[in-house]
Amino acid sequence: MDRKDIFQEAHTSSRIGHDEMRLLTLLLALFIFTGPLPGQSILTVTDGSGAQGSSTSLSILLDNGDGEVQGWSFGACHDTAALTLETIELGSTAAIVNNGDEPAFLALNTEIGGFTMGVVINLFGAATLPLGADYELVRPSYQILGAAGSSTTVDLCSTLGSPPVSITIVVEGSSLAPATESGTMTTVTAVSFIRSDSNGDGYTDLADGIWTLRYLFLGGVVPPCVDSADFNGSGAVDTADAVGTFLYLLLEGPAPSAPFPGCGNVGLPQDCAVSNCP
Repeated sequence: MDRKDIFQEAHTSSRIGHDEMRLLTLLLALFIFTGPLPGQSILTVTDGSGAQGSSTSLSILLDNGDGEVQGWSFGACHDTAALTLETIELGSTAAIVNNGDEPAFLALNTEIGGFTMGVVINLFGAATLPLGADYELVRPSYQILGAAGSSTTVDLCSTLGSPPVSITIVVEGSSLAPATESGTMTTVTAVSFIRSDSNGDGYTDLADGIWTLRYLFLGGVVPPCVDSADFNGSGAVDTADAVGTFLYLLLEGPAPSAPFPGCGNVGLPQDCAVSNCP
């Protein structure tokens, strides 16, 4: 081995050691450091609502007021008598935070009464999260167990995991403790209605498609039950709903989404000022 090869090997070894040390420092800051300093950032759980038995997603957002964030960790706790954690998805920000990709190190773990998240964005510091607001880190979905009129909270916590995962963001190698805001999940009553009865007269006919078009484009009257005008059940009233009504009535197109032809609900809070059920 000549002197050039020896130098290249030594340089490579030194680089690997440096990168490993960076990763170790970040991981220690996230999972072992027990006394993060107060920071200027805020972690927030959004509010949500749904009928008993329905599934509703919340978001955990970061308002970063501290600097270039290299990683974060936290737990999210809930009352198991009021909510059941169903799924955990990466938030829109976290999904692309590593130069358009997911974080290089990602740990999402379910626990009794919640879940934990730990992230190192890039092992070599090539990507960070800059100053900014409303960064969506994760999107958990819960089944609502509580009775109508009840509410419960989803709280950022540092009691889950073994050892417990702290509420921490890492900025330039330093562990900081963000402020936290809990989210409230409210159980609402699901209103029964009939799909594709935009004008609320109890029938599905051409007048319903016309009512929907006038509402969308001509400043027409808002449907008495907006969800009834959502012919295809997409969650939004648009041109496709009016077209679907005409196709169903005139060209044997697909029938409206449930609830149809009878009254019912889909386990979600409905945008219905007045039920159109008989």
